[in-house]
Amino acid sequence: MRRAVIYAITAGILWGVTYPLTELAITLGNYLLVTFLVYLILTMIGIAEMRSRKILLDEKVLVRGAVLSVLNILSMALFYIGIRYTNAAFIAFIAQLYPILTMLIDGYDGKAALITVPLYTIGVFLLFKATRYSIIGLCAGIALAVVYTIYVILYNRFCEDNDFEALNIATYMITAAMSGMLSIFTMTRVRNMLELLGLCTLLAVIVHICYMLEGMSHEDLDPTVVAFALSIEPVSAIIVEYALHKMIITPMEILGMILVTSSVIVICVGGRPINERRHTSHVETSLRSSVEKIRKAYLKMQSMFYKLEDEITGIFISLLSRENYVLIGPPGTGKTTLIYTLSKLLNAKWFYRQLTKFTDLEEILGPIDIAELLKGRVVRIYANSIVESDLALLDEIFNASSAILNTLLSILNERVIYDGDKVIPVKTWTVYASSNRVPDDEELQALYDRFPLRSFLNYATPEETENLIIKGWLLRRELETLTSIASMDDVKLVHNSLLDFVYSNLDTIAKHISPVIASFIEHVPISNRTRVKVALYVTALITLELGDLALDPYTLRIATLRVLKYLISNRDQLNEYYTFVKAHMPEELSRLYELTTEVKALINNLLFDKARERLEEAYELLNEVKNRWGATVSAFFRTEIQELEELMNKLRESLET
Repeated sequence: MRRAVIYAITAGILWGVTYPLTELAITLGNYLLVTFLVYLILTMIGIAEMRSRKILLDEKVLVRGAVLSVLNILSMALFYIGIRYTNAAFIAFIAQLYPILTMLIDGYDGKAALITVPLYTIGVFLLFKATRYSIIGLCAGIALAVVYTIYVILYNRFCEDNDFEALNIATYMITAAMSGMLSIFTMTRVRNMLELLGLCTLLAVIVHICYMLEGMSHEDLDPTVVAFALSIEPVSAIIVEYALHKMIITPMEILGMILVTSSVIVICVGGRPINERRHTSHVETSLRSSVEKIRKAYLKMQSMFYKLEDEITGIFISLLSRENYVLIGPPGTGKTTLIYTLSKLLNAKWFYRQLTKFTDLEEILGPIDIAELLKGRVVRIYANSIVESDLALLDEIFNASSAILNTLLSILNERVIYDGDKVIPVKTWTVYASSNRVPDDEELQALYDRFPLRSFLNYATPEETENLIIKGWLLRRELETLTSIASMDDVKLVHNSLLDFVYSNLDTIAKHISPVIASFIEHVPISNRTRVKVALYVTALITLELGDLALDPYTLRIATLRVLKYLISNRDQLNEYYTFVKAHMPEELSRLYELTTEVKALINNLLFDKARERLEEAYELLNEVKNRWGATVSAFFRTEIQELEELMNKLRESLET
């Protein structure tokens, strides 16, 4: 925590150094040229960082970087206007209104603010008296403070995923491009190009260090605290500027510096420097919103499809767990439509390809760039390929050629592809696959094992045809107007929270899910690798069904019981699973199954009066279950309860005819 405060104050001191250096650089060329050169060098630094750390810039990061870049250009223009009428120290001082503006907008309620604001105000007043006064300079400084306030607020919000490096690099690149284009339209006379490049390189290095320090401080500090820590800028700006001009700092200026510095120290050390409560509250609010959106998408899909509730649950477990998932069943059972619907509900970029022995790598990874090939370079165009997708569906995956299968293994295992001598990161969050068979070939087993979550689909029964037709047409109409409910950002936020929850409660979770898994693997083998992952699957299922995470033993055991269905290897093991579930389900459900079986036997033996008595007993028990059971049991055994209710209604109809 203290380290984060030091990072922020250090960044503030360094930012102050940039003011007089920028003023000096602008004497050699205009502000657009200085901005262009600084951010061009920053872009080179950023590219080196991207290559060394494999940082990816997606569309969202680039858009956010563009917004910050516009503010960068605007701030440089205001600074240039201001120093034409006053000096850099004055502009630096006036611009430091932004911490107070940030405090007002953020609703900061710390007691330290009562001490900080007076100290800060008096300190900057003394510094103000020591600088050259100008109305235009004052207006430019105030405008700069507003721009900085907007920048700080947006920067903090854009970095909710702690993706500081990617956002900074995107800002570098776009600012360089924008300022470069603008500088072309200005006549710039450079007095000493070598000196200008030296100053711009120094500025770029300082700015990069400042961005890194700010990013690290934002991880643990409240945004207002970071803003105030950076408000040490005018102190260092005056010291450096006076040193450059060989001016003597007066006692009044020293007192102002002491007061400003004191205000920064008070707010950082005594005024809620690490705002865990508010940070947690913000994260929790955002997390609750994301969980609710994903559950709405989950329940929406459950309502759209006929008799595919279990498959949809498996799809969402794999989504939140970031695990590969395979749907096995005959053609026309809705496998492709399920994933297509999921992509629409999440507004996700999805990749679909039906695989055959003749499918080539270009169809999966994208075509070779012909223009580059003519230059003697083999470069692939990854746009619209699996590399750039959020979700992928590979239909009839086990029909693919050996070359495709080898490529898929690296995608499924590591989320990378080995394209020649290059290792290309694959953005795909979850890979879904479908097939009409379980592979028998030994060479395909390695691929099959990379899909730890599995579902086995069947055609609807003859009796279900009427309901299937109605539901199918309603689904067709809904798909035409379906809009997104959640986003991939929501998925990623919930996924990270599930990982944190598992790590934080690993002993408790393992203690209660292990006996269920141990009992099941006596009948159905499950690999060590998959058993380890069950903890994450269980927490994902609990989140989907209850909208919250729970650690009570009963919920964990029931959730584990449901998850086991997705871990079987073939259809034959389904019977083992159903037998296992019936042996471990709540006593009341077991009794309901016994009663309905007894009613069917009585009807077959024409003992209708006795059948009615048993059926009424079953209805009473069902109502008791619905009224007495909590949301936990009702949610996890929803399918069984619905099946029992449908069966009982059919038995009642047969008794009434």
